[in-house]
Amino acid sequence: GIRDVLGSRGSEMCIRDSINNQYNAFVSAQATIERAAAAYNQSVESYETTTAQFPANVISGIWGVREISRFAPQ
Repeated sequence: GIRDVLGSRGSEMCIRDSINNQYNAFVSAQATIERAAAAYNQSVESYETTTAQFPANVISGIWGVREISRFAPQ
């Protein structure tokens, strides 16, 4: 009857809402990672610029400072 139809639609809406909530959480997490990766990569560039200049380049060579990898999504 009508209750079965309304109950079924309610369940579908609940499932749809749950999927939408999970999708929105995923998109939000992805945006957070992208912002953090951009900030990290900017810090790497600043570090590399600093260590490439004198006298940091001499000191970094003595201390064995190496290049840092940038974040790149897989």
